[in-house]
Amino acid sequence: MKRKLLCLLLSMLLVTTTAQAAEKPNAAVDTSRSCTLTLQYAASGQTVRLYRAADISSNGRYTLCGAFVGYGIFMPAGNGQAEWDALRDTLLAYAGRAGGGAPHGSQRANPRRGRGGNFCPAVCGVLNFCKKSKFFQQKKSVSRTFVVFISREQKRGHTMTIREETEAIERQTLSRYATLSENSLGRRVPLEPDPIRPCFQRDRDRILHCKAFRRLKQKTQVFLSPEGDHYRTRLTHTLEVSQIARTISRALRLNEDLTEAIALGHDLGHTPFGHAGERALNRLCPGGFSHYRQSLRVVDYLERDGQGLDLTWEVRNGIVTHTSGAWARTPEGCVVRRADHIAFLNHDIEDAITAGVLDARQLPPEAVAVLGHTKSERITTMITDLVAHSGSGKINFSLEVEAAYAVLKDFMYATVYVDKEAKREEKKVDKLISELYARLCDEPALMPNFYMQIAYNEGVDRAVTDYISGMSDEFATRLFEELFVPQKWKVL
Repeated sequence: MKRKLLCLLLSMLLVTTTAQAAEKPNAAVDTSRSCTLTLQYAASGQTVRLYRAADISSNGRYTLCGAFVGYGIFMPAGNGQAEWDALRDTLLAYAGRAGGGAPHGSQRANPRRGRGGNFCPAVCGVLNFCKKSKFFQQKKSVSRTFVVFISREQKRGHTMTIREETEAIERQTLSRYATLSENSLGRRVPLEPDPIRPCFQRDRDRILHCKAFRRLKQKTQVFLSPEGDHYRTRLTHTLEVSQIARTISRALRLNEDLTEAIALGHDLGHTPFGHAGERALNRLCPGGFSHYRQSLRVVDYLERDGQGLDLTWEVRNGIVTHTSGAWARTPEGCVVRRADHIAFLNHDIEDAITAGVLDARQLPPEAVAVLGHTKSERITTMITDLVAHSGSGKINFSLEVEAAYAVLKDFMYATVYVDKEAKREEKKVDKLISELYARLCDEPALMPNFYMQIAYNEGVDRAVTDYISGMSDEFATRLFEELFVPQKWKVL
């Protein structure tokens, strides 16, 4: 049997002691008095149901009750129309996900059951701020105070898509500083909205499935091609940044989909052999090279043979600002930048200790005293501090934690990042990249056709830079061997 479509046409009704009390938040309310509710309903052949959703206290505050208790929503503290509209849309979304249901007093639903649940509230509007609704007439004698939701079911009419439901939930549950999916500045090439995924979730999926993301598994983080299974690669670093960033975003009630998309895409343009490869390309490429600008070029153009991923402006902005310089224009982008700092510093320390390059006892005591002695302690401290001291859309550490982080970072750049043992192979990276660059510039035909097209349109240097920067450590090494190392004679 086909599930009845919900056409949510009626209103959320706030029944209060007087009309004046309803218009003043936190006004004194006599909850002991009885009430009378009169409905004037002009449509015929429809079913009207009342659902009790919340109680009101004597000080005028609403508290969700009954089957609504389990929903992660917030009752507006004031009487602003926008707040009530957001609540309406959120419960509308839950209604669409839960399916049809029974009125107040029937079996309580599990709000996490999803489609096919037993109970479904449905709302559309706020009568408290629209007293002239043609469907209702509120008597001034009404005095008993609780919130009810009135729904109408019919077989024909608009049904919200899952994406619209999700966007409605965002409006109600996210911080006022969060970047809502529906408010995205859009894409370079407009797309038809997806029926299931909001735009930032769609971006996240595109990044996960692209070739540049998969190549991260064979790109160096700090230590070149380590034999140990537990050293970070650029891929594991990316996943760790994503996890930290999502934890922060969830705590601050920011948009997790946007945060995750930026985090997963922030290093797509990184070179083989980590920052050693980046330094080599920066020296060779006219105009220089930086991995964050290259990451933007990857998603805008290089992926899908010149089509790019066509990501939203917010994701692109977060990617290109994740390292240094100007901060992202969204709080989610700023979160990723902080998460990147937390991840690479603490995980590089752990890898260095594993490699025997660093002894934990060498860490600056003034930094350890503030941040913690172990990786877990330091990450927890930094995340907790960031959440506690961020507000109004600004993502900040406390001054104490910021100073301790700077001390620890300076220590790593003065020791591990320049350690002769750890970096002895990096001298070979410059040689390898330089030789590949020169040979490919001399013989661009050695590159795939796509890069030949770039060479024709933008110049050989640009094409060679794009080709080399996209290589994994293993592929770059193998290509070097094919071009410069004599091969064994093959006897037929």
